[in-house]
Amino acid sequence: MKYLNAILLMATLSVSSQNFEGESVLVHSLNSPYGEDFIALHPSGKEMAFARLNHPYNQGGNSDAGDIWRSQLDSGWSTPVNWHELNTENFSSPIGYTSDGSAMIYNKVSTSGGALTSELWVYSHGQTKKLDIKYFKNKSTHQSGCLSADNRYLIISMESGATRGVEDLYILIRNGDSWSAPKNLGPKINTAFQEISPFLSADNRTLYFATNGREGEGSFDIFSSERLGDGWRNWSTPKNLGSSVNTQGRETSFAFEPEAEYAYFVSIQHSDGYGDIRRVKFSLDSIIQAPLADTTKLIEVTEITSLDGIRFVNAKNSEPIIDEVILTTNGSVVNYFPDENGIIPVNSEGTAEVEIGGYFPIHVQYYADSLVVARMEPLEVGRTIQLEHVLFRRGTADIISSSFEELDVVVKMMKHNPEIKILLKGHTDGNGDMLQNKKLSEARVQEVRRYISTKGINKKRIDGIGVGGEEPIASNETEATRKLNRRVEFEIVE
Repeated sequence: MKYLNAILLMATLSVSSQNFEGESVLVHSLNSPYGEDFIALHPSGKEMAFARLNHPYNQGGNSDAGDIWRSQLDSGWSTPVNWHELNTENFSSPIGYTSDGSAMIYNKVSTSGGALTSELWVYSHGQTKKLDIKYFKNKSTHQSGCLSADNRYLIISMESGATRGVEDLYILIRNGDSWSAPKNLGPKINTAFQEISPFLSADNRTLYFATNGREGEGSFDIFSSERLGDGWRNWSTPKNLGSSVNTQGRETSFAFEPEAEYAYFVSIQHSDGYGDIRRVKFSLDSIIQAPLADTTKLIEVTEITSLDGIRFVNAKNSEPIIDEVILTTNGSVVNYFPDENGIIPVNSEGTAEVEIGGYFPIHVQYYADSLVVARMEPLEVGRTIQLEHVLFRRGTADIISSSFEELDVVVKMMKHNPEIKILLKGHTDGNGDMLQNKKLSEARVQEVRRYISTKGINKKRIDGIGVGGEEPIASNETEATRKLNRRVEFEIVE
């Protein structure tokens, strides 16, 4: 299929801005001395579920990262109670009630022996069941989401093969009793930082989410964006909800019911550092069609063989890569030559390991109806490549087992390029004693070096240093951004 220059008549839709009335207020009966987060509202507006963090009455006590609690609304919100049927000793949080209020979809995240397990479950009429979703693999301990009002869509915050940075937002589409593989919402929504706690309006057009990847009032702010057209990758530029909601603190989990008087969200502002549930009064006008005047645009599109598939670009200069590509999918190896735009077409969805001579191998998630951009790091002297998924147990040099997949990619790269030598660099965040941080980062680097050498790589090709918290790439003011500073990377030195 070929695309040439075309004139497109575009009728745009717009939503009037949220008119918040005054400042937000604490909902005292919902909050505790512990953290509250991840709000889900019952379609009746008379029940709320949320996660309560590290509470002594959680299933696992204070060490339990989160249980689902719920409250009823009468003259006010009742004292929340633990929703025991949904909880374990590990983290659980609500995603959303079904439209008739009879079922709840929720998250379950656990770590055992260093292995991370992230799942979606449904609770209905006293029964729980895991959702079987193809290619659902979250590499982060954070997992949040929402269910659309018509039960057709799940939007999930996770870190996966097509992630632009850390956690991105993904769409899952329901087909009968099954769900599609997660598909990234694209660069209009997702940044190189974190996008979390999504909420979709009842008409499936307006998306609310929290991010620390855009300029705002504080560490995490809540933004809204309008879906343009019928797809899920074309969005308006996200807009900050403003100072009635966002503060210098951390705001997440914005949610409301149609025709409701209040919106609810979570903020650490004026709290003891933990999230509290707040509400703000607002009115939301209906969607209106914008005038057609001045909406005719000339779209210049250069001729290419396909707009769906995987596009390979050089991460250094964003130039297309047209060299031979080796894709390994489920043990099957296939060689491709991209077109002049660096694109190879695909007619299915899945994940693959990508190898291109002279570039660092990566894993990519692809789809049959989207163009996924794979940014390949060139193997050049002086180039630094971050190992985003190499993680350690907190405060130790013990490598979490989920890290081995990315370390094995480093091993393969070094075997295929026997002339390359690398310098490993370990980083911590800026908290704590500087000397101890440096010692910890050095120990972690040596553990990574040891692992790579056990796979047949000569230790003389691997040097390593620990720099502690001396080279941050993000702020150390919040846990969300401190996490980005705890990293391992390597520089090609020869």
